[in-house]
Amino acid sequence: MNSFRVIVVGAGVSGSLTAIGLLRRWRASRPLRITLLERSGDYGRGVAYSTPDDRHLLNVAACGMSAYPVETDHFLDWIRSHGHEIEDRAFVRRKAFGDYIAHQLDEAQAAAGPGVVTRRDAEAVGIAPGLGALSVRLADGDTLAGDVVVLATGVSRPAPVPGARDDIPGYLPDPWDHERLVALRAASRVLIVGTGLTMVDVALTLGSEATGPQLTAVSRSGLMPRAHVSEACELIPPVARPEDGPWTADALAAQVEAAATRCSDWRAAIDSLRPVTQALWRSMPPEEQARFAARHGRRWEVHRHRMAPAVAEGIDAQLATGRLAVRAGSVRVLGAVPGGVAVELDGRREVFDAVVNATGPDLNVRRAGDPLLRSLLESGLAKPGPLDLGLATDAEGRCSEGVYAIGALRRGELWETTAVPEIRVQADAIARTIAAQVAGDADDADAPAEFAA
Repeated sequence: MNSFRVIVVGAGVSGSLTAIGLLRRWRASRPLRITLLERSGDYGRGVAYSTPDDRHLLNVAACGMSAYPVETDHFLDWIRSHGHEIEDRAFVRRKAFGDYIAHQLDEAQAAAGPGVVTRRDAEAVGIAPGLGALSVRLADGDTLAGDVVVLATGVSRPAPVPGARDDIPGYLPDPWDHERLVALRAASRVLIVGTGLTMVDVALTLGSEATGPQLTAVSRSGLMPRAHVSEACELIPPVARPEDGPWTADALAAQVEAAATRCSDWRAAIDSLRPVTQALWRSMPPEEQARFAARHGRRWEVHRHRMAPAVAEGIDAQLATGRLAVRAGSVRVLGAVPGGVAVELDGRREVFDAVVNATGPDLNVRRAGDPLLRSLLESGLAKPGPLDLGLATDAEGRCSEGVYAIGALRRGELWETTAVPEIRVQADAIARTIAAQVAGDADDADAPAEFAA
């Protein structure tokens, strides 16, 4: 019997959890064959969880970081079994979570037996319909055939800073290039473009309150992520529900603002929306989604995606000593000059030793220039998602017959789609759908992922 071939493009957390879900759920008589494509060669970790910097902590407490939707204490049990006595609400090192996912993938692959999972250090650059299958073209010129392709490409590089080119000495276009970033510790002045969580990572890596270069971080809003608190927030019902709409962007923002002021801790109001955020987003028409993203999106981001308490303390210390300055403004790179990079900062020319692009992943598929995404759009296997963010998908993550997307690529459809609690549900849903369809079990394919056994 011919094997059912699944090609997973990207083997970070999203791709690994999808593969694990397929291995755990496969009941069909037809053999399963999974090919994991990972250009970094590091399986199970992805960009966020492969950082070697111990100061980079999870921005979700350990009790919320299980790899599986209904095994809520799985990560806690795993890390405790490895000799670490931690509290439920500890914010642990991100690389420890990467080790956890890599271990889960290793165990699932070993249990499946030889030949079921193939790991290949390769980059997919094109996908097109083939003869009875999907054809995946690799950067090395090889081609793979699959019955299903899962796009788990994770975060993309940031959009270029205006005026910048990758070949300008002193300009770092990829803030996750750890080797180049660490080399900037010897610099005197570094400009960080962006003031979000990526900037926080960069600032922690480059120095402390007493050492390292003088850092200036700038963004249009100048807003920084807020901090978690060590204790759990009060659990309250959602302060806004889709069925209470239809919501406009401004009305929804006002509702959340008002609820936050009534709570003893505003975090309770924000966290109450987690179960319904995606439904609220989908309930708004495109023009209201665009308005929310433009007018309220940044304030939502800094309140929703917060720093671990210890991380916030480190950043606050840098701010207090003047080692880090954060400001609102606009930046344009003018080019390389003797001694560094010239920029136009709020209309004034300044020179920095280096400029780091920390604006966050660029998920606009029309301008990204990624050859894989371009091929999907040109072949008709995918369409841009709402606001051109990621790809359009159905409720199961399907872009077209046999092509699925997970994680950041569903940003336009779901708005909140990059944290592990959302990723694990998506991975399980895709795995369940594929496994059930091949086994001919339609009932299981329609079961809610949150309650899957």
